[in-house]
Amino acid sequence: MSILTNHILTACALLCLFIFYAQRKCWLFVWQLKGWRGVIEQPMLWLLLVVNLEPNAIIVGTRILLYVDDPGTMEAVLTAPECLNKTFLQNGFFANKGLLHAKDEKWKIRRKQLNPTFSHQTLLSFFNTFNAVGQEMQQQLSEMLLQTETHRISFEALEDLISRAVLEVSCLTTMDTSTYFTRSDTEGITRTYRTLMEISALRTIKPWLQIDIIFRWLNAKIYEKSRRCNKLVEKFVTDMVQRKLDEWYAKSQTSSIKEAKINIVKVLKKNDSIDGIDNAANALTDGVNSSSAPLVKVDAEHKRIFIDQLFHLAEMGELTFDEIINETQSMVMVSFETISTSIMNVLLCLAINREYQNELRNEIRQVLSKVSAQQRQQQQQQQQQQQQYQQRAKHINPADVDNADDFHLSVVMENLQQMPYLDMIINESLRLLTTVPMNIRNVSKDIQLHIIEQKQQQRKPDIDKLHDGQDVIKSKRIIWIPKNTLIAMDTFSMQRDQSNWGPYAQQFHPKHFSKDYQHARHTFAYIPFSKGLRTCIGSRYSIYVLKIFLIKLISRFDFDTSACLDNLEFVEGISLKLRQAKNIEFHVQPCLQQ
Repeated sequence: MSILTNHILTACALLCLFIFYAQRKCWLFVWQLKGWRGVIEQPMLWLLLVVNLEPNAIIVGTRILLYVDDPGTMEAVLTAPECLNKTFLQNGFFANKGLLHAKDEKWKIRRKQLNPTFSHQTLLSFFNTFNAVGQEMQQQLSEMLLQTETHRISFEALEDLISRAVLEVSCLTTMDTSTYFTRSDTEGITRTYRTLMEISALRTIKPWLQIDIIFRWLNAKIYEKSRRCNKLVEKFVTDMVQRKLDEWYAKSQTSSIKEAKINIVKVLKKNDSIDGIDNAANALTDGVNSSSAPLVKVDAEHKRIFIDQLFHLAEMGELTFDEIINETQSMVMVSFETISTSIMNVLLCLAINREYQNELRNEIRQVLSKVSAQQRQQQQQQQQQQQQYQQRAKHINPADVDNADDFHLSVVMENLQQMPYLDMIINESLRLLTTVPMNIRNVSKDIQLHIIEQKQQQRKPDIDKLHDGQDVIKSKRIIWIPKNTLIAMDTFSMQRDQSNWGPYAQQFHPKHFSKDYQHARHTFAYIPFSKGLRTCIGSRYSIYVLKIFLIKLISRFDFDTSACLDNLEFVEGISLKLRQAKNIEFHVQPCLQQ
């Protein structure tokens, strides 16, 4: 018995030594960060799974999970080439094969390839679409109000309408395809996307669910739901791509290319989903490479939308059909989720703080009422040039897009530049209710970073003195961070921290973004989408849609709610979600013309 005990103890000792050796860089990092205190804290952190120090690190297996919530450290991380990649946790994301989750050189190459689709001129060409769908959304909200005597609309009903409108805009501008989602979504595509986002959040928080066998065993019901939802959205995206591919090849003139088109379409029709699409990818490449003349002649000044750019890259042999599907799925989903969530967060803040809503409405009306006859004529000329869009969106009345009554003029870039208060409202809303509350990066190799170790202020800072540096003195240390460290950046907490934002950090205070206050804070204290080397490719696109949709809604309707900002509770998700969304109602009244 004693011999067996000795063998067991020896095996345990060897196992502990092996684990310690595998974790040696992790323990060295903890020692550099906190000394003996950090080493002693580890068992407690493992047991309680609590991150309560600033910054703190917990050893998970052979990795370090580093938590940061200060702008200085976030700047160091987001601007470091070694911290460019997403982590394995995001592999639970259902659309994880496109630009959003690409790594290293692949991300750099793909980002460079897709940048032209979000150029300034291309975004300006989308404004008529933004206005038209925004007007349709406005009309649908009016019809919803006619169906209720109390003029009360649930948070979820309004979110559904806005999500459908945003998804229609996304399909029109990225895929050149009209879906009529703003009017109705009979197949439940928007609801399916939201469900997949919820399941993606679950698989990110619980990474063991990324293994299908374990996922099916632990929660068969949600697993089957995720499969059904995946199949539906994959078919939705694949059908769009196949239709556009058919149209793209139809533009060809030579018989050899028409022959390639026929063969490719035959292959595509054999594939009902993305699974097993390799033959289609090969057919696309073969068809492109077999032609001597380009399938689509595009000059340097032509503005390619997203799907056109993907087909152009395929023509050049730089993209397969598989990759076209992945990039499309990723782009449609990201634009849909982030924009709709941002719009709802801004509307909620304005409904809670109606005095700011009234001030914003006054700014909108003043700007739009000053639109000159010449500008209206220019808008009409621009709309006449959008004949192709009007044919795709016949359910939208062109007269509604440019109606001088009720301040329904089409919004142009010059109008947005004349609305500084709109910028302040949006920025403050996204500060308090940030769309992406947590950002996680993986360290690709050992790096040296300046880490903010401890906050030294003992009293609440005065926002007027933030620029003096008297109340926000922080100590820095140079730390070697080992390869494969996971860095969790808590944007939500940082953007509500009084050391960054002063005494009104927990309140809705648009003056935070006035010119007098912006110099008083760190440039990385506000990260609405992303900053640094891996910025969001569609950030300007998102802001333009957000602004135009808000102008359409606030100029026409007054929003009120009994919800209170202090009582809002949030749930884990890819984007910020409210726990009590089912219990929140908006009281919406049409605004009278002044």
